[in-house]
Amino acid sequence: MAGIVVKPRARILHGHDWVFSSEVLKVFGKPADGDVISLKDGKDRLIGSAIYNSKSQIVARRFSRQKQQLDLDFFKRRIAQAAFHPGALRSLRFLEVPFDGRRGAGELGPELTGAVPLLLRVRLRVLAADGP
Repeated sequence: MAGIVVKPRARILHGHDWVFSSEVLKVFGKPADGDVISLKDGKDRLIGSAIYNSKSQIVARRFSRQKQQLDLDFFKRRIAQAAFHPGALRSLRFLEVPFDGRRGAGELGPELTGAVPLLLRVRLRVLAADGP
């Protein structure tokens, strides 16, 4: 897997999840923009996986602190973790929408303001039933 080695004082070594272009010591393996890359420190220790973008001041955005591919299982697991995190749904407002049968799908009206979180809750329950 292609990747980058960061400088000793890079912010990512202190908990930040971005690597700025000024913090790159070397690039190895010829990564293309959008590729998943390995992040390593100066002692060749893995510090995570990131998405690479050579055209940005932020050349890498870490999405995991271990070696990880971006695949369907990754997204299912992360969405399930977020959904069942304490307080994850606490901030969402839910609204029950009475349906009188007179409106079409595109004419549901202003009372649907809070329906998106409701649909999100239903979708997350489906994902949870499939398993993380």
